[in-house]
Amino acid sequence: MLEVLNKSDLLSASDALPYGDALLISAKTGAGIAELKRKILGVVGWSGTQEGAIISRRRHLNCLDEASEHIEKAQKFATNGNISLDLFAEELRLAQDHLGQITGKLLPDDLLGKIFSQFCIGK
Repeated sequence: MLEVLNKSDLLSASDALPYGDALLISAKTGAGIAELKRKILGVVGWSGTQEGAIISRRRHLNCLDEASEHIEKAQKFATNGNISLDLFAEELRLAQDHLGQITGKLLPDDLLGKIFSQFCIGK
């Protein structure tokens, strides 16, 4: 738990002692705001390192590479005309799946899975 008390600008130095571990801030002067931000980030687990961002970017790059490969395959199937339209559509769907992993958008199959896992349907 993070206890935050505002209006520290109205307290004298001796008044601040009885508040123990509470974080004293002043919205008026901005005193303590930087420390409040650091504490909030600490509470939610942000360590301040960029390691997670690098891993995330690597994952994004992998998804982009996969999507690109599926789009290239789709292009090849598109040149075959009506013979390969189902393969063309499947490659585009696979590319969309990989891009959806980056954007966080639910794809139709994901949405159905979420509905059936969270709700009791048909019982």
